[in-house]
Amino acid sequence: MLLRNTTDVPPLLVRYIYNFVKPPGMSDPELIQFKNKQKGIYHGQWGWYYSKDKRVVLIIPPSFNGKVIRDRLRYSKKYIEMRNRVEFIVAIMAHELRHHWQHENWDGWRLDRKGDGKWCREVDAEIYELQMLRKWRRDH
Repeated sequence: MLLRNTTDVPPLLVRYIYNFVKPPGMSDPELIQFKNKQKGIYHGQWGWYYSKDKRVVLIIPPSFNGKVIRDRLRYSKKYIEMRNRVEFIVAIMAHELRHHWQHENWDGWRLDRKGDGKWCREVDAEIYELQMLRKWRRDH
């Protein structure tokens, strides 16, 4: 796995979080990209998974400055609270890696690009994201 990191997040921390949230039975993606989100912007897209080239992209706020991000997840309708930049990385990386895992393990991935198939993939990824964030808080 290649890591392309243009943020100030230490590569050792990225790899540690990667190993912590990586779903069991998943091969490594080809590339994980870390990019900075525009300073002071916390909303909008936070990550993508590109199944064609097995690439994960995370857009990380450059700092939190004591801010807590509270958001309602779009598909599961559950709430998430990220208290710092590390928790943000844990949650978003878990979500995007879950999509990689789905691509490798779900036959349904190829059946429906919209509608119920998309909804199922996103709900599963959001639930996994919340589980990994809770586990991170418990273990750290």
